[in-house]
Amino acid sequence: MVANAEYRYGVFIPMKGKVLLFVATAMLSACGGSSSSTTTEYDLCGQLTAGVFSCSAMVENLYSQQQSRIANFAQQVETLRTAVTNYCQAVDNGSNQAATRATAQASFEQAALIWQQLDVMQFGALNSGTRDQFYTYPTRVSCPVNGAIASGAALDATPDQRGLTALEYILYSDEPRGCSDALTDASDPQKRCDYGLKVAEQLVLDTQALQADAAAYQPSLGQPQQEVQQIFNGLLYVYNETKEAKLQKSILPEKG
Repeated sequence: MVANAEYRYGVFIPMKGKVLLFVATAMLSACGGSSSSTTTEYDLCGQLTAGVFSCSAMVENLYSQQQSRIANFAQQVETLRTAVTNYCQAVDNGSNQAATRATAQASFEQAALIWQQLDVMQFGALNSGTRDQFYTYPTRVSCPVNGAIASGAALDATPDQRGLTALEYILYSDEPRGCSDALTDASDPQKRCDYGLKVAEQLVLDTQALQADAAAYQPSLGQPQQEVQQIFNGLLYVYNETKEAKLQKSILPEKG
C-alpha cells in the first residue's frame, strides 16, 4: 500500500495533503466570493491584483499546473495498462501471477496518487462530471462490477464500472462481495482480469481525451473572478463532500 493512504475495495482514502488543501481553500475563498453560485456581486480578484501579485497570473498558473498533472497521469495510465496486460497474460498462462499482480497494484497506486492531486482541480476541462469517469467517490462497486465480470459484457458507461474505481476492486479483491448474483463467474480470475483490461484500455482513451480538452481550454483571463470562483467551488467540493465521507469510511466498520 502507498504510505499514508488506504485502499478498500474501490475506496482510495488519501490521508495526506489535507492541511495544504485547507490552506488553498482558505486562500481562494478570499478571491472566490460565495461558493453556492458562480455569480458574484463584486470582483475581489481584480481588487487583489496589486504590486507583484496578479490574480490573472495566478489563474493561468493553476491551469498550467493542471495540464502538467494531467500529462503525468496520462503517462502513468499507459504504464498501468501495460502492467494489467502483463498480469492478464500471466493469469492466462498460469505462471508468475503474484509478481505481475504486485506490479499492476504498484502501478495503480502511482496513478491514484497523481489522481489525488487532480481531484482538487475540478475546473476547466476537468469538471465534476468529467471527474467521475476516472474515480467516483463514495461508491460501492461490488455488485455493478461483479455483474459485468460475470456476463463478460462490454465496458459499461456508469462511473462505478470503469476507471480507477473498478480497477482498484479487481486488483485488490479476489472474491465477489456484497451481492449474491453470479458469484462463481464473478470470482473467476480470468474473467476478472479480462474485464480489468477493458477498464484499463478505456481509461487510457478517457485520459487522452481529457488531456486534449485541457490543452484546448482557454480560461477567461479577462474575467479572472469567474475562473477563481470555479476553482474555489472545486476545492470546496472536495473538502466538504469527500473529506467527511472518507473520514467516516475509515472509522466505521466496512459492511458486506
